[in-house]
Amino acid sequence: MATLSIAQLDRITKINGGDTGNIDFYLPDRIPSPLWAKWNNLKDRACWNWALCAGEESNDMSDSSPLRIYEQNAPIDPFTDIPRANFAGNYVSEPNLAQLWNTAKQPHSTDQERIAFMQAMSRVAARANGLTPVANSPYKIHVTAPRDEWYHWQHWGLSITHNGRTRFIQTEPRQEINWGFTRLWEADRRGHIEASFCVSEIHQAHKDVILEFISMPMCVACNKVKPANTTFNSRWHECQNDHNHCDTCGSRLPRMSSMSVSRTRKCTYQNCNTGTELVS
Repeated sequence: MATLSIAQLDRITKINGGDTGNIDFYLPDRIPSPLWAKWNNLKDRACWNWALCAGEESNDMSDSSPLRIYEQNAPIDPFTDIPRANFAGNYVSEPNLAQLWNTAKQPHSTDQERIAFMQAMSRVAARANGLTPVANSPYKIHVTAPRDEWYHWQHWGLSITHNGRTRFIQTEPRQEINWGFTRLWEADRRGHIEASFCVSEIHQAHKDVILEFISMPMCVACNKVKPANTTFNSRWHECQNDHNHCDTCGSRLPRMSSMSVSRTRKCTYQNCNTGTELVS
């Protein structure tokens, strides 16, 4: 298991992504990375696979898969379509789960009662994947579902919080891992409810991906991460001291008093004052 240093927490939670834009994780060709060998599996797995085990488990029907855990405990058996009279599971770590299940399945149960079951059930899935739920930490697991499907889930995500800033790291099948959102996907859709809880540590595989990501060039002015590809008109500015400015912030830098072909603007970051050049 692993944790992030204060500096790493600070950098990952300063990322400027916004809730409508995308910051997709990528591995530039110029960066040798141990992640290349498993990259295709990592980006093609489900949301839970990243959030709970960082892509390390690829079998949807393994004992640690929430697909298997939840289907065993749904109010209606998904294989026979026969309603279950009682909660099927018995988890020492969540002794009240059966009671929460019975309360949540009542016709007029409240959102709070359904969320209480979702939290307890998702903690079971987290423990099955080696995570330890705690009262408070920078790392949090989130799960959301339509309120009428409280016994299952629609999306999982991992968030990191530091100095009052929260950033979500999440993915879906056939999508890159995405960074910079301040909310969980799907949770804001009408009729959805969300449960969450902190975990003491994350997997080393989580940290490996996070460290690769925060090593990418980031704009010193707005904290935007440099995309994998830029166009002729969206090239970034890089100064002689390796300070990066995105295309928008770079265009606002003062022009050098002595114009040259390659270095046309002056880096103002921490009074650097060296010339910048356009980089793709």
